[in-house]
Amino acid sequence: MATSQTIGKAFGNLLGGRFRVVQTIADDSYGQTYLVEDTVAAEMPRWIAKSFCLINKTNLQLDWARSLFRNQVPKLQQLSDRSTDFPKITTYFEQEEEFYIVEEAIDGTRLSDETAAGRLYSESELIQFLRQLLTSLHIAHSSNMVHGDICPRNLIRRKQNHSDNQGGNRSEQHFVLTNFAVLKGIYATAAQNGVVLGTPSYMPFDQALGNFTPSCDIYALGLTAIQLLTGLHPSQLVRREDLNLLDWQMGSTIHPKLVLILNRMVKHHPEARYQTAQEVLYDLDNLTMQDAESFQMPTFTFSQNTNRWAIALVCIAGISLGVINFSQYFPKLAVTPTPTPTVTEPAPVTSTYILRQTLKGHTGWVRAVAFFPNGFSLASGSYDRTLKLWNTRDNQSFGTLSNHLGSISGINAIAVHPNGSTFAIACIDKSVKLWNFRSGKPVRNIEAHSGQVFSVAYSPDGNTLVSASADKTIKLWNWRKSELLQTFEGHQDKVVSVAFYPDGKRIASASFDKTIRFWDVKTGKQTLSMTGHTAPVNAIAFSPDGKLLVSGSQDQTVKIWDVSTGKVIRTLSGHVGGVLAVDFNRDGSVIASGGIDKTIQIWDVKTGKSMQILNQHEAPVLSLSFNPKDETLVSGSADRTVKVWQLQPK
Repeated sequence: MATSQTIGKAFGNLLGGRFRVVQTIADDSYGQTYLVEDTVAAEMPRWIAKSFCLINKTNLQLDWARSLFRNQVPKLQQLSDRSTDFPKITTYFEQEEEFYIVEEAIDGTRLSDETAAGRLYSESELIQFLRQLLTSLHIAHSSNMVHGDICPRNLIRRKQNHSDNQGGNRSEQHFVLTNFAVLKGIYATAAQNGVVLGTPSYMPFDQALGNFTPSCDIYALGLTAIQLLTGLHPSQLVRREDLNLLDWQMGSTIHPKLVLILNRMVKHHPEARYQTAQEVLYDLDNLTMQDAESFQMPTFTFSQNTNRWAIALVCIAGISLGVINFSQYFPKLAVTPTPTPTVTEPAPVTSTYILRQTLKGHTGWVRAVAFFPNGFSLASGSYDRTLKLWNTRDNQSFGTLSNHLGSISGINAIAVHPNGSTFAIACIDKSVKLWNFRSGKPVRNIEAHSGQVFSVAYSPDGNTLVSASADKTIKLWNWRKSELLQTFEGHQDKVVSVAFYPDGKRIASASFDKTIRFWDVKTGKQTLSMTGHTAPVNAIAFSPDGKLLVSGSQDQTVKIWDVSTGKVIRTLSGHVGGVLAVDFNRDGSVIASGGIDKTIQIWDVKTGKSMQILNQHEAPVLSLSFNPKDETLVSGSADRTVKVWQLQPK
């Protein structure tokens, strides 16, 4: 019901001297919503006019409301100009101490009408729904706009465009995000009047305390998705505080990977949730439609007396999956069923690496580590959207770089310039970002690809930079000018690792298509394709002399290749799970590999024997880097730490 200050405008009244009221559509405590027609335009199109009012019209409140209105509405208008995922705003104005925005009247159906009718989504429909909404949220969040009120009532499915025969289904599935919560702040300041901006059933506790972050939107979208799958309103869900889980999947046949994604979206504690929409999208990338459609959960029948125990067991099982099945979390971890390899018995230990230091500070998975040429400076990059610079002499961080060039993005890889002056990072947001090492300032942002960038590498002379992407291409850049020099095409799936040959004339690339390919830098042509892995290849590295190439694969093996012939010299077995990172030491005599099994294997290149297994990480090992000056090794992990390993003298 409207307050006394929001008595409805009668039919025929003009708003802003231009828009004639046709109908009052909605009336709530924040204001009213009208269907209006534009009397200025010849065809008199119809729009939606939304009014926002104040509880107390004091001069102080009015000044505050005007400031909020004039600051936020232009941002929403720019957002609507960028994407059809948001209602097009035509104008906004103040009239009689009330504030109005006029936006398009969307021809479609509210999601709340569908849920009220009892419609449930299939897994494939839900994945499509999540992909579109997460993409919309990424656009909003990258413009520093948090929606703050995601729920079925504020999602409108545009009516299908029947004239578009090719894209009809996409139009039918396209949702528009309406009613950003920020404008409801005009009604009253939440801190002063106890007004909650958002829909309580769908918001996390941190938003109720006034903390508007992207993870709040992810939480609300997760609850909405669970409602679409199960038909359960959020108020019907019970949270197990001891397990930090919502009980919602009982009796359902939902793919366990999708369950894990949804559970992480709705974590109670904000630091345990996904921090960006892109992170959720990348986990969904690894949940293929084939997996979603083919999986069937066994059906169980429980007596009334065993229901509580059953729920507890399901929740515990969910946690176990979260601990064990990390393969869903990383772009390099698409699961391909392979036989468990025979574990090679370690040879007598000829070298001993000890854990010298654990570097903490990241709040997300550490996807990239790289030494600088000086041998004591180190960079680490994380899905927490920060870069950290470390000094390994005193094991201290001397810089944290975040929100680079105004972008909110996780980091997949780091490459350091041969002279150590700059470094490049491969980003989830499809860009390559360049930083100056000494100043810690961003230098350049290259809008590199149409998919996330997984890997980057500088040429040995430092003049060019190569990037590899989910868009299946490799690109060569004059990084100083952000000039594209060459595009290498031929892979049939995402390209996740790239490396320059030591002479700078060739590039090697590894892909989810299970191949490793060599490319001529000058001509852009493929010179060699190497096959042998039976699953996606996750990582590659050249030996310092360029004679060998090492690769790690989801088939749980490490392979050493002869670069001149493209033939496999050795296959190293020992990891139980996919191999995610590989690197040669400075003289090429040792290989380190890290995997899903949380271990780092140290291999002797000549014999192919495992010399040592390092198992102090608590989650998959995602990145490795040997020191160019000594035998120090660093590793980054999904346990959010960087570990420094030191070779003990013989």
